[in-house]
Amino acid sequence: MNQPHHLPRPASSRPTATGLLTAVPGLLGFIPESSLVLISMREQNRVHATMRYDLSLGSDGWPDDDLLAVLDRLGRIVAGQAPEFIVGAIADNRFSPRDERYHRVLATADGFFAAAGGIAHGFVVTEFEEHAPWELIWQGEGPSRVETGVGEAGRDVRGWPARRIAGTMGDPHIAPTAVRHAVDTGRRLLARRSEIAEMLAPLPHCESEDCAVTGPYRVRSRAETAITGFGDITDFVGITELDPVWGDRITRDRRALLATVMGVLRSRPRLDCPTVSELELAITTPAVRDALLACAVTDLRMDAEWLWRMLTRRLTGHGRAQAATLLGHLYYIAGEGSYAGVTIDIAREADPHARLAELLDSALRSGEHPQMLWEMISESRAAAAALGVELPAITLDRTA
Repeated sequence: MNQPHHLPRPASSRPTATGLLTAVPGLLGFIPESSLVLISMREQNRVHATMRYDLSLGSDGWPDDDLLAVLDRLGRIVAGQAPEFIVGAIADNRFSPRDERYHRVLATADGFFAAAGGIAHGFVVTEFEEHAPWELIWQGEGPSRVETGVGEAGRDVRGWPARRIAGTMGDPHIAPTAVRHAVDTGRRLLARRSEIAEMLAPLPHCESEDCAVTGPYRVRSRAETAITGFGDITDFVGITELDPVWGDRITRDRRALLATVMGVLRSRPRLDCPTVSELELAITTPAVRDALLACAVTDLRMDAEWLWRMLTRRLTGHGRAQAATLLGHLYYIAGEGSYAGVTIDIAREADPHARLAELLDSALRSGEHPQMLWEMISESRAAAAALGVELPAITLDRTA
């Protein structure tokens, strides 16, 4: 689920069908295919959320159980958000745009979204590319909310428009939403969703020719286990309570670890073996990792995305999970739900017991708005200050 964006305002004060559909890839960050896309509009020309799911049909042509479960959950979530209206778009070229199977999908979605007003308009797009045809195949109750360019659509029986209404797509690569996506994130519009995971495919541990890491897990000393708080919690409690010297050492080492990460963020050095190993120790240290979460809302955001991505690719197990969690949080708080979902899945696959990844996954699947994550930012900045590091000022727009 991706979050709010403004669309250009046409003279009629209603979004155009071509403009809205052309904006979809920029809203998601990739070109959807074989997908059902639902766009929740809260105010005139303001997209509140964009939701994309695989268009999975059963042998009988009806939405399969997985899609039904998704629609049921989304219907309850969106109903609580009080949208002004909802637009559905099917991206698929397996059948004719007016095929009954596509109409069944939109009719089913309309039923699940009844508490939120149902589906106001439903389109079929063969592909999200310039000049590709689109057709309106579902018209809900009430007045038209989208300008189709041929007057009011009207409604026939069972949601079918009273007459055929069709058009062609604009170029999604130069749409305002795609341009904004590129400027805000520094990333190109991806050709498909699977590229998000491909961007996080494993790499060798580091850039050193004589890398010292030969297995999937680093061997941690007792000191490192105490510093990170990763391992047997009784070891950590015993050391800090029974040996104050170790407590001071832990604080100093955490401060040094955080300072190391901040230095790497600002300079982007060569990721040699010692550097990657120290970065792994830093992000698997809870207090340090918590402080680093706040980088997602500062002018270090793009540097943090680069580093968290690199560490996700170069580490395994718990280290990969923590790097992917930092990356997923960075995407989630900016409203990039598609990127966040893929990345958090990678974190949980790397370490099913990664607690923060589990919490983010639960929030994302429950439709929690990114605004919820801002409650953690003040705590993250306080954690950094406690370790003697002052983070840059917040620059991310909380309403974006």
